[in-house]
Amino acid sequence: MAQYGISERDALALNIKHSTHTQTFTYSFLGERKEWYLSLSPEEALRVDLSNLRAIFAKEGTLETMEPILKEYAEACRRKFPQLFS
Repeated sequence: MAQYGISERDALALNIKHSTHTQTFTYSFLGERKEWYLSLSPEEALRVDLSNLRAIFAKEGTLETMEPILKEYAEACRRKFPQLFS
């Protein structure tokens, strides 16, 4: 988010279990996937990340529990950085 003038200290993050994190699209990604992801707007990246997490949580059987948390995270991003998220 530094390219948008937002420091790591001010950015938001969603804490998830390490075993879940290792299944995410962005975990240790390299090459073309990384270049594609970094070319996305913050709004597009948020949608990709949330979609990816929903698929993982559904596979784990925890989506019903996690969905309200994902929605609140997305809303928090939009509240804190309205210039980046619509």
